[in-house]
Amino acid sequence: MIDSLIYINPIPFVYSNNLGLGDIYLGIDLDFGSKVYWNPTSAINSHLFIVGPSGSGKSVALSTISYRID
Repeated sequence: MIDSLIYINPIPFVYSNNLGLGDIYLGIDLDFGSKVYWNPTSAINSHLFIVGPSGSGKSVALSTISYRID
């Protein structure tokens, strides 16, 4: 399943072991094993693009992110 997913690495994702102020934990980088965070307030454009095949967890990811924003 993992090899069927296409992913990109746009800014403002942060690779770190520490959660910063305003950071939202997204998951683990598949290549390096680092934790990946997204900070919507640190970029000029705070949009996030989620894409994947049917059943890959896009809606669950959006629901989780919206819960963590609060």
